[in-house]
Amino acid sequence: MSYLKKLIHKIHRRSLWQVLVIYLGASWLVLQVVDTLAGALSLPDWAPPMALFALIVGFPIVLATALRCPELLPHPHHAPPSPLGAQ
Repeated sequence: MSYLKKLIHKIHRRSLWQVLVIYLGASWLVLQVVDTLAGALSLPDWAPPMALFALIVGFPIVLATALRCPELLPHPHHAPPSPLGAQ
């Protein structure tokens, strides 16, 4: 199997798509909160762009961590075979 196919298989096995969607949703929420608080608390003008920068820097770190961490739950297609007689 080529390196690209192995990588795609690993992405599906580790559920990186779910990590991506959760991170993007949480990032949007954080940016909304920072934008609201920036006006309410009179934060400096650089606060929202700094929050965006921190989220952009954190994105590859989160993806790399999700890719390198062992699976917490076994994938249903990779479950160990059941003992004889158990059904």
